Parts: sequence; C-alpha cells; structure tokens
Amino acid sequence: PSPNGSASRSAWATRTFGRSTVLRRVCRTASELKSTAPTEKARYAVKGEFSFDRPAGWRLSDAWGDSPPTLYLSRERAGAGKPVTVVLTRYDAGRPGWQPLEEAFAAEREWRGAKDAGSGSVAGRAARFSAVAGESGTAYVPAGRGRYYAFVYSAPPEAYAAHEPAFTALLSSLELEAQ
Repeated sequence: PSPNGSASRSAWATRTFGRSTVLRRVCRTASELKSTAPTEKARYAVKGEFSFDRPAGWRLSDAWGDSPPTLYLSRERAGAGKPVTVVLTRYDAGRPGWQPLEEAFAAEREWRGAKDAGSGSVAGRAARFSAVAGESGTAYVPAGRGRYYAFVYSAPPEAYAAHEPAFTALLSSLELEAQ
C-alpha cells in the first residue's frame, strides 16, 4: 500500500509503476490543469502578445511555452473521429518550423491542396487566407520582427460550416499588443 506522505507516495509510485509512467501521468495532469471547458465566451490573453474572445464551449490548452508557441482550442465532440479545432501558432524567424509567411502560404497550397482564399485585415494587419473546402481554413497574420501567427481552423466535413462562425468571431475579436 501507498504510504501517506507525498514524498513517500512519489517514491512508491516510481518503484511500482516506473519513472516514465509517473512522469507521463504528472505531465498529463499538468496539461489537464491548463485546459478549461468554458460555458460562455471569455476573453483569453497571452501577455505581451494578443487577446481574443474564446468561443463558448471550446476547450483551450495552452502550450505557449513550447517551441513553436501554440494554443489549441477544441470543441467538445460527441463521438470518435476528427475533432473540431483551432490551432494558433507563432512562427519566429530562425526558430524550428519557421519559414517566411509567403513560403508557408505557398507550401500549404502545394502540400494540402489549399486554395488562396484572398487577403483581408485581422487585428489591423494585412492577413492572407487559405482554405481546403469544407475541411480547414488558415489565416496568416504578420506580427512584425520576422514573425507571424497562423490560425488554423479544422473540422470534419459534416461539422465545418456549423463551427466556422466561431473561427470567424475569434479572428474578429483578435487584438495584438504592440510588437
């Protein structure tokens, strides 16, 4: 049986289940603590970066400390299959995964068959849009100093149109801090 002290419990768990199993469970628990399932729209901010209205009923997982910095938003789903998601990633010049915005835009069109969905303004910045009809949409938003944000909305074809307004509302509510 597990001893009562937390340090002893940790040693007992490591002996019983092995270090990697304990670390995976601790990491998963920490990740779960960062996730929330809101019941209504709430403002979410990353200090020094941006803020936006998080869609009601969407879970947010914060991996902004990772490389590249990323936020994951997902809609609770009823069953198995592809989830409805919005992934926000910041790409910085010279960091893993970075390529110039125009090259990233061209690569998505070439590799995924995305179509150029035009340009527009997001948070007062000239943004580029691409889309794979009925599956995904991406907004590339320049952030200055050789970096940009990519907002990627993805959903199964049967759910795409129903959740696309949440993605549009998120982009409309985006405010970038001075870069």
